[in-house]
Amino acid sequence: MAASYPAAVATTTRLPTDITDDTDAKTGTPRTGLVGFLAALLTAQDEEIRAIETELGTDPAASFADVKSRLNARLTCRKTADTTNATTTAANITDLTLPVSTTAIDYWFRFFVCWSSGTTGTAAQFAITVPTVAGYVYYWIDTMGSASTAPSTSSTGSAVTMTSHNASGSAQAATGGASAAAPPTSGTIYGCKIEGILSNPSATGSIVLQGKAETTGTITFKRGSWGEVYVA
Repeated sequence: MAASYPAAVATTTRLPTDITDDTDAKTGTPRTGLVGFLAALLTAQDEEIRAIETELGTDPAASFADVKSRLNARLTCRKTADTTNATTTAANITDLTLPVSTTAIDYWFRFFVCWSSGTTGTAAQFAITVPTVAGYVYYWIDTMGSASTAPSTSSTGSAVTMTSHNASGSAQAATGGASAAAPPTSGTIYGCKIEGILSNPSATGSIVLQGKAETTGTITFKRGSWGEVYVA
């Protein structure tokens, strides 16, 4: 009989708890006394343990203390519905929040956000907020394409803007956006990637992506946009 795991968790029928469980799950025949019970139990346990080891593979924790710690080293977020900002004030984008649960370590974060504008020539602008840091936070914004074909992240028309901040900065100024005469085209979906490093935070909290309209207009931040953070 094959192991229950990983398709299912083994039951007491598969792993009997006492000798009164007198039907062998492997053979379907009655067990013969204590020896038969122990033989069937050890065989089933061996098969389940091997199945667990096969599923996890070798050294699944790697350099981390345990598997849970390794899994928690990469956390993700995803927008589950479209949301909008019709102002020029940066506000948290719903769902695009990543946890900072431990101080004095380093975090690498990334967001990829799809957005559209309700007004031709009005672009989106983005900001990152983080908890207070003892080290530094540094992030950069990368749009898809050049100023002539897609919204830029800066008023100078550069396709890439890098913005760094000092060690004590917790709220970062919004950056990016094209001039009113430039793209985007109303209703067209554009993409923007934001990446950065948060080194040595002195408080717990969140890495949050904020967004706003460059000038008067409405920006829609699209469902499916996502973020991830790696903990070092």
